[in-house]
Amino acid sequence: MDSIEVKQPVALVGLMGAGKTSIGKRLAKKLGRRFIDLDQYIEKKQDCLVKDIFTHLGENAFRAMERQAVSDLMDETDIVLATGGGAFIQGDIRDILLEKYLVVWLKADVNVLAKRVGSGRSRPLLAECSPLVKLESLAKERYPVYEQAHIIVRSDKGHFNDIIADIVGQVEKS
Repeated sequence: MDSIEVKQPVALVGLMGAGKTSIGKRLAKKLGRRFIDLDQYIEKKQDCLVKDIFTHLGENAFRAMERQAVSDLMDETDIVLATGGGAFIQGDIRDILLEKYLVVWLKADVNVLAKRVGSGRSRPLLAECSPLVKLESLAKERYPVYEQAHIIVRSDKGHFNDIIADIVGQVEKS
């Protein structure tokens, strides 16, 4: 694979199961950049799993940690950042990402996402309900916000290489 030049850092947004981490790692390699998963960044910084943060401190505390993490990373220029599904929904995070990053929404059908996340037990927002029902609710709330991304790519069809090629193709056109 030839490398492509992208001037700003890249942020991947989308619902859980959209492929932000899997595609992000491959895209970072293609671009010759570091890959950072925002949830893993927070876990390392807090020395605690995201699901435990949700359980013991609550979603609001986790969202504050997301804001701090994005603030910590906002001057990084050579990264591909996989955000958590709710990060881009927060106005202050969205503003930073839209200003400083090339934001790519990995869009997928909720039925595909539900299959990918399985029982959802490891995901705090899915732990106590049907993954499909929750994903449908999240899609209704979040998809209109995700549409503000600079680039929208379907991540529910094709192989990783096809999805990355779609991202690269759209970057080259912009």
